[in-house]
Amino acid sequence: MGVKVSERAIRVLGALGILGGVILIVNDLLFLLGANINLSPLVMLLLSLCVVGLYWRLQPRDKAIAQLGLALAYIAVLASVFNIFYIALGGPPASPQEPSLIGVSTIASLMGTLFALLLIGLAHVTSTGIKEGWRLIPIMTGIFWMPLQSITSYFLGRGLIIAGLLWICVGYAVLAKADIQKN
Repeated sequence: MGVKVSERAIRVLGALGILGGVILIVNDLLFLLGANINLSPLVMLLLSLCVVGLYWRLQPRDKAIAQLGLALAYIAVLASVFNIFYIALGGPPASPQEPSLIGVSTIASLMGTLFALLLIGLAHVTSTGIKEGWRLIPIMTGIFWMPLQSITSYFLGRGLIIAGLLWICVGYAVLAKADIQKN
């Protein structure tokens, strides 16, 4: 009785995760060269959509932690869309001194994506939806994303290169459907 999502749609969501990772890397390289371009709202939208694809790749999908992760991913998608519209309409940037709706939605986007990745990644550890060697990638990315980004930011500007590589792997894991033998 569940919702049916096409294989093509899941693959597109995985490709969006790869694109988000590539944009993180390019954005950080541009920052190292002196350009200050903020593509965070777009990247967070792509990454949260990738996490939605990660949920739909899950087999079976009846785990409560995965369903909670999906709800958080949808919240992150909505927060990211809000951020993109806010910036497109010329809203002022978020300020730590003045908490605002944009600040709250930015945090909701980041934390929603992170916790959704952790929960859905945990459900994937014992599932059959992702290829055998790639099942731990989502949970490991969820665990190490922020610490690795913090460490590498000390040496490499903002540290988004490592985060981008991790997200490229998550996107590929969504793309890489498990080969299930039918007897």
